Amino acid sequence: MVDVADENTFRASFFGPFSLTKGDVTLSQSTARSKQLMRLLSALIYNNSMPGRNEHLMDILWPGSTDDPAHALANLVYRLRKLLDRFWPGEDLIVSGKGIYYWSPDVPLVTDFQTMQDAVARSRDAAEETERRESLMQAVSCYRGRFLEEFPDEYDLLPRQSYYHNLFLGAVKNLADIYDRNGEFEDEESLARAALALDPSDEDLHCAVLRAYAGMNRILDAERYYLEATGVIMQYTGGVPSMPMTQLYEAMLSRISQPENDLDRIAFELDHCEEVQRAMLCEYGVFRNIYALNRRLKDRNEAPSSIVLVTLDTKAADLARSGEAVDRLEQAILSSLRRGDAVTRFSGSQYLILLAGCSVENVDIVMKRVLQAYYTQGAVPYRVTYSARSVE
Repeated sequence: MVDVADENTFRASFFGPFSLTKGDVTLSQSTARSKQLMRLLSALIYNNSMPGRNEHLMDILWPGSTDDPAHALANLVYRLRKLLDRFWPGEDLIVSGKGIYYWSPDVPLVTDFQTMQDAVARSRDAAEETERRESLMQAVSCYRGRFLEEFPDEYDLLPRQSYYHNLFLGAVKNLADIYDRNGEFEDEESLARAALALDPSDEDLHCAVLRAYAGMNRILDAERYYLEATGVIMQYTGGVPSMPMTQLYEAMLSRISQPENDLDRIAFELDHCEEVQRAMLCEYGVFRNIYALNRRLKDRNEAPSSIVLVTLDTKAADLARSGEAVDRLEQAILSSLRRGDAVTRFSGSQYLILLAGCSVENVDIVMKRVLQAYYTQGAVPYRVTYSARSVE
């Protein structure tokens, strides 16, 4: 293995902005001022252990067509050599032979993607947790963004981007498990939050933050975070958190570190809670419990109840522009329902309503009030639809 700290070694960074560094000198797209030159350099370095034919480079650089790809490639290689010579004079970095161009095998080179792969492999083979931890920490530290993220329109990169991203997430989650087992909850939270900056929709990472808060007995922080994470997941996926994440949150809330034995005090606090003057807006986990309670009460007193799914008729791609319409719909629902009803945001453009004591035959009467409140707020470009069924 090449020593990363050796100043005679070139270091290529593929995660995040692509760059090539030796000592204090770094070549990046901003200094090269040519996307094609950097794309060619990245392809030559990535394939340095198994250089392919020039046709492969042509397909990468000119995926459509060009009049004379062989001549265009030769010209681009010439320009790349001149560029590299400006940064590292006298270094023969790009060589050719048998009709192919490739990175010189005589030039020491390390890449962040290979370093990460090797570290993950060592973590899998490690017999001791200390060694496993160190390997995972090295793997995680290599990843600073998507593989060659400066070339987002190149479909041939998607499989590799997905592979390395999943490799990174696996390393993060394994390291988070180690932190959790050893009670290193602050490290677990920091690790998960840093990874969430790169992948905000990953529920396992959100769960790691919740576990860390539970371990530190920061229940209020966990409650606030769960609501925040629910909004993020809804924004990126259009759905609510999965059952495992909801169950983790509910189990965490059930932990009471200081038992209260004064029933009179508990009753006083309950009696003096601020009275809700309209329908209850809650997160999905709470709504699910209210629904279950309502279903059990129905079995006892046979009082009818209904559940309604209200949908803003817009495509997922339009959700960013339809934020105002979603807010209007929420206000229309809350202002039109009774205090005993419950509401939750079910997806980026949907709300779920529990109408307690309302038969499905009377849902249209309630929804007429909701729609009237929605459409009378001004010009609204999105239509609202709904469907209903009885609580069985």
